Amino acid sequence: KPQTCSHCQTIMYPGAENSPLNHKKGCCADGIKQVLKDGGDELPPWPQLRGIFSEGCIFYPHTFLSAVQCIYKHVFMHGPGDMDMLETEAFAKLLVSCTEVHDDGAVLFQLFKDFMIDPSTPCE
Repeated sequence: KPQTCSHCQTIMYPGAENSPLNHKKGCCADGIKQVLKDGGDELPPWPQLRGIFSEGCIFYPHTFLSAVQCIYKHVFMHGPGDMDMLETEAFAKLLVSCTEVHDDGAVLFQLFKDFMIDPSTPCE
C-alpha cells in the first residue's frame, strides 16, 4: 500500500526520487504541517487557500485578510461563481473555528500555537 499524507490524504511519493510530483516533506501544498507536534492545536482543515500558511509554521495575516475580503465579496455581492469550493469551505471552517467576537465589537482571529506570524508583517 502506498504511503499517504495524514493531512491531505494524497499519495506521498508517486514519482521517482526528487520528483516534483512527490509530496513535500513535513507540510502539504497548502502550507500546513502533515502532523501535529505533541500537545499542539488541531490542524486547519485541508485544503487551505494558497499563501495563508507556509512551511508548516508561518501565518501570513495580510493574505488571510485579503482572502476574507475576497470570499465575502464573492459570496455576498457576486455569488460564488468560479471560486474553488473545496478550498473556500475549508477556509470558512478555519475562520469559524478560530474567530472570537468580543462584547466591545472586536473580532479576533486566534492563531494556532505552533504557527508564527510572517516576520515581514508590520507590528502596527
